[in-house]
Amino acid sequence: MSFNKYDFSKNCYFKELERKNEIISSLSIPLGVITLIGGFFAHIIVNYNFNKNCHLDTIFVILNIILFMVLAYSLYCLLKSANGQPYKYILPANEIQNYYNELDNYYKNEGGENMTLNDISSFLEEAYVEASSNNWHCNFQKSAYRYKSHISIIIALIMFGLSSMVYIYVHQKYKSENESIFWEISNMTKDNCNNKNESNNQSSVSNPQTPKQPPKAVTPKPVPPQKTIIINEGTTPQKK
Repeated sequence: MSFNKYDFSKNCYFKELERKNEIISSLSIPLGVITLIGGFFAHIIVNYNFNKNCHLDTIFVILNIILFMVLAYSLYCLLKSANGQPYKYILPANEIQNYYNELDNYYKNEGGENMTLNDISSFLEEAYVEASSNNWHCNFQKSAYRYKSHISIIIALIMFGLSSMVYIYVHQKYKSENESIFWEISNMTKDNCNNKNESNNQSSVSNPQTPKQPPKAVTPKPVPPQKTIIINEGTTPQKK
């Protein structure tokens, strides 16, 4: 089996370019996870009820400091995976074609054996080897940073889970305390209203109101007898 150095270096070159594209495309999911954890991290920090339990507050702060540091390191590794050592590429096709024409003209003018194909093949082989070697180191470095980013995200998820447990426990405890205080205030208000009504009832019993006497009937004054001074025509008044 013959070994073709030109084909081997060419395949390595394009293989490393494929690896580069694969690494870049695989960074979207970790970036989304980091963004999601960062959003929930900001939410629990803003809405956490401090000064309720000193020990739990200390644990919550320590967990979130670790979470913040791990998230920052994970984001750093993710950025290094996207932007690392620069890649190398072979010359554009037009420049290679121009170089081939220059070699062909040179050998024609010299009048000797035309070595244009051998020279251009050697030239491309060296370019493929140099570029693929450099790109391999770039991909290796980016893959290492990507791996570190994945490990950091796993640790961040663990820290976020523990921090969320503390947040939920304190939040539920604070909510139950508020509900008990609300019911105590409601009961106190109800008792005050009942006591006020009882005192009003007792005062009305101890000081009964005197019923109003019905108005006295007015006795009409006797009217003296009146004598009619009008008589009918043709009659004579009688003497009494």
